[in-house]
Amino acid sequence: MRNARRSLRQLWWVKGTLAASMPAPVAMYRAGGFDVAEQPIDVPTLVINGADDGCARPFLCDGQDRLFTSAYRAETWPRTGHFPHLEHPGRTAESVLAWLTPHLTTAH
Repeated sequence: MRNARRSLRQLWWVKGTLAASMPAPVAMYRAGGFDVAEQPIDVPTLVINGADDGCARPFLCDGQDRLFTSAYRAETWPRTGHFPHLEHPGRTAESVLAWLTPHLTTAH
């Protein structure tokens, strides 16, 4: 019983901390993200996001390809939240390996 109470107190503390710290970043992302450097990004980039992510919304990748002079791909996975690598580790490994393999021979 003592451990259960301690766990509940910790949970409320974490929830309270997140509630106090997250509104500004979440609002920024939902409003369209943030400005990036004027320099184009010159490395092959794979973005994996979850369709059910309530923080970093998938639409934030729209138009981002213009920022890259190298290969760029964004994947949005259904039934996936904010942590695709934790929710689908096998699929993440397969996607990353499939993405990186053709670019290994063209590395800078």
